[in-house]
Amino acid sequence: MYEVPEPISVEDALRGNETQIEVAPGEILSIGPLEERYSEVYRIAEVLSFEDMQALGLVPLGVSEQQAGEALIADDHEFRRRQPDFGARSMSPCQETNSVQARPISRSRIQTNLAEALPSPFRGSIILDNPDVMHVYHHLRRWFDKPAST
Repeated sequence: MYEVPEPISVEDALRGNETQIEVAPGEILSIGPLEERYSEVYRIAEVLSFEDMQALGLVPLGVSEQQAGEALIADDHEFRRRQPDFGARSMSPCQETNSVQARPISRSRIQTNLAEALPSPFRGSIILDNPDVMHVYHHLRRWFDKPAST
């Protein structure tokens, strides 16, 4: 059995050798640190900075850590602002007939400020669940929710 490799710097992970992997039609190929085949090319990068996330493509270039944080906070406020309205509407007997309207919106779908803070093509995205914006949101949320270093 193979051991999971130790995390390395993002710079070292990105500098690693590339390997061409060809998968024939209909073939299923498992690749990862615990698989014998291609295990030498699998790397675990330790993300230590906001710039590391940008280098890995998890957060686009063109947005600063401060801008991203402020956008998330503004979207958090917008999400909380919408919550009391849902509680009041859900008590209405008429609301029960329309279950689509009765469902609360999850926090991850409120991304107006984040979409505006990101560079094009994200800017101006009005789709609640734009996958590109949600992808960035989830990585930013994990970054800002991480425990402080001691």
